[in-house]
Amino acid sequence: MTIDQYIPHLKKLHSIGFDIGNQDEAVAPRTIKELDEILTAAGVAHTYETYDGTHNSRRAERIETKMLPFFSNNLTFTTVKH
Repeated sequence: MTIDQYIPHLKKLHSIGFDIGNQDEAVAPRTIKELDEILTAAGVAHTYETYDGTHNSRRAERIETKMLPFFSNNLTFTTVKH
């Protein structure tokens, strides 16, 4: 199983955002960098950022300055008809 089977569905999403600490112990930073490269090559719109620190570094700051603005700019609560 590869990510290729999910690309058409990922392209339907309004926005995808993810980040990783350059010293992250929960997920290997190179794995997330590879995901970024795969999504970029496939033309899937997304945002990706590497920050200094571990998985939990500056969590409150990242929530306030990154995650909440991302949600504010990208979440919509309208009904989608299929």
